Amino acid sequence: MRVVAIGDRGALDEAPATLTLEKSGERVAGSTGCNNYFATVQILGSGMRFEKAGSTRRGCPGAIAVQEKPFLDALNIAATHRSMGEFLELLDEVKPARSSIDKPY
Repeated sequence: MRVVAIGDRGALDEAPATLTLEKSGERVAGSTGCNNYFATVQILGSGMRFEKAGSTRRGCPGAIAVQEKPFLDALNIAATHRSMGEFLELLDEVKPARSSIDKPY
């Protein structure tokens, strides 16, 4: 799935961040647009928590570096999710949509 928004900013088209839920439903992996990341995920009803996250540590230039930290932060604080038409939104307990992600068809 391609990330289309991080917080209130659109994600970069030239360096797309992605999120893929593995078939087991217990792990996610993807790209921040520069580095690769992975985490375990617990989904209970509308609750969602990412744990044991890790990523590669390549240096990212300019706007890609600016995109990476808020995206990884959004994964770390995600507490719930909701389906909004063709999008999956990750939410924390306080603020509205932290990330919006295209659902695959």
